[in-house]
Order: sequence, then structure tokens, then C-alpha cells
Amino acid sequence: MTTKDCGAHHSHSSSCNRKISAFGQSFNHQNHALSFNVSGNRPHLTSSFKITLSSRNPNDKIGIYYDRLDVYASYGNQQITSPTAMPTTYQGHKEVKDWSPFVGGNSVHLAPYNALNLEQGTIMLMLHLDGRVRWKVGTFITGKYHLYVRCRAFINIGDSAFGVVELKVNLHCDKCIRKILKAIKKIEDIETYDVDTQLNKVTVTGNVTEEQVIRVLQ
Repeated sequence: MTTKDCGAHHSHSSSCNRKISAFGQSFNHQNHALSFNVSGNRPHLTSSFKITLSSRNPNDKIGIYYDRLDVYASYGNQQITSPTAMPTTYQGHKEVKDWSPFVGGNSVHLAPYNALNLEQGTIMLMLHLDGRVRWKVGTFITGKYHLYVRCRAFINIGDSAFGVVELKVNLHCDKCIRKILKAIKKIEDIETYDVDTQLNKVTVTGNVTEEQVIRVLQ
């Protein structure tokens, strides 16, 4: 099975860009539009997303057949949308493929604790991409492999102040990482933080500005 678990990212401009499997395939996603409606004494959630998924194949000798691709969202370990099937396709060498599906759920019954958390503030959704792929090398085509991708998306609900700050930093050693984490934890009103050692990037979300993050990292 081929599995990819992305890091934490902002819902409107986030990207999941990690290597996947031995072939180096990578995915990105963006949420372009979303709406939520929680109603009733027994809370039900109606949601609507338009997301763009982008897959990059960096290989110059390996092609990829996408035989099945489904995308759905979950919140608090509860699936809140139906799977949306995306068009199957073939991805050639050094090629980028884009899909822009609508994802949503209609009157999905919510667990009470999930409904309370949705009233206001910042929530984290998990986007799931589930599919079957085959690899093509020359004239040889492999059997089907299970492709499973997960990406976290942070979304602001209500009037809660929310910001996303992404900064490039130098992460040369474990000591550098510990020093940066210690500095970030001193910032007030942060919701989440993530240190990406592969991309040399720090992401901080919450009621925070870029100037605040730069100041504590200096």
C-alpha cells in the first residue's frame, strides 16, 4: 500500500508537498470555497467544499495510471462528507495533473462534542484521498496499488481572530529545531504550529502576525 500523511496547513492556501513512495510522487491541495451549517437540537452538519488537488510526477521514466480516485473529509474522527469520485487519468513523465472536485455532505448527524467545537473558533478537517494506481515503466505496467493521502486543513469559524504565518528558516540540526520550537511556544494566542524540516519552513496559526513570529525567532 502507498500511503502519504501530510502536515498541518491553512485551509485557503495550504499545500501538502511531501515525497510519496519510492517514485517521488507528490500532491498539493487548495480549498477554494467552503460553507458550514449546523442546525437542530440533534445537530446535523451540511457542508460544501471546492478543492483543487494537484499531483506532480517528477520521474522521467515512470508514468502513473489513476484507476480510481475518491476524496472525502472528516472531522473529529467522523466522516462528514460523502466520497466524491474524480476522473481517472494517466499521468506522464514530469507531468502535473489537476482535479477540482466538489466535496460535501447533507444533514450529516454530528457527535455532540463535535457540534460544540463547530460553534466558533478554529477547527481542523482531514482531507482523505483514496484510490488505486498502476505504475508504467517502458512497456511494463505493474499491478494495482492502494493510494491513500491525508492532508490537514485548518478553518476559522465565527468571529475568532485567525491568521496563518509561514516563514522560511534554517534548520541545520536538532538543536536549531529545539530552539525554534521553544521560541514559538512563547507566542500568545497561537492555535497550531508546525516545523517542516524538509522544506525548512515554520507555519504558525492563530491570532498572530508575521512580525510577532519574526520577533521571537530572531
